[in-house]
Amino acid sequence: MGLQDILKSLGSLFGGAAPRLPAIPQPVAGPAMPAQPVLPDPGDVQVQQVQDRLLTDHFRLFEATSTSNTALQGKNHCLSANQIATLTETCKLAEIIRTELGCAVDCHSAYRCPELNGATPGAAKKSQHMLCQAMDLSPAGPDTESSIQAAFDKILAAAKAKKFKFGQLIIEQANRSYGKALWIHVSLGPGYREPSRCGEVMKMVAAADGTPEYTMLEKVPQEA
Repeated sequence: MGLQDILKSLGSLFGGAAPRLPAIPQPVAGPAMPAQPVLPDPGDVQVQQVQDRLLTDHFRLFEATSTSNTALQGKNHCLSANQIATLTETCKLAEIIRTELGCAVDCHSAYRCPELNGATPGAAKKSQHMLCQAMDLSPAGPDTESSIQAAFDKILAAAKAKKFKFGQLIIEQANRSYGKALWIHVSLGPGYREPSRCGEVMKMVAAADGTPEYTMLEKVPQEA
């Protein structure tokens, strides 16, 4: 017998109405608990000071992040895991070029943080260097117009033979106070650069103030 039935019987016994129990209040739903936040991939956002290590057989992380701008060198050693992964792909491309040249390769510049890119005369505002997708390189040793041209011709021949994919291949020359600086710029292509702008083969000559002038030489079709 329930409590209400007992009270009813007592009411009948003593000639009174059975007292009513107060209604039991229903629980009020509180504010919904927030869903567990989805944390972003640490590789996308966690930029930190890196330690030197090999990225490929012949290219080290500090080699691919070095700069003569000592004020920004520390900043240029701060990368995320995803940036390092992309830089590794750039070094893999450089490894193919190294094999095609049949000699060691000097990395002049690869990754540039935005501050470094902005402080580099003639650097494109949307340079693939800032995305870890490009490297300026040359055969190891003194760089001359003839040595750079010979290397460029070999690299272009390998590209046309479909030994690697690329975004841009540029023979570059900067006219500086201490003389000419020469190198070859190569960048990642399909999957990293807009398809219509992949396979560009160019020549760049920069004035003393760093202002570059580009000439399109040809375009090598790239498979996606």
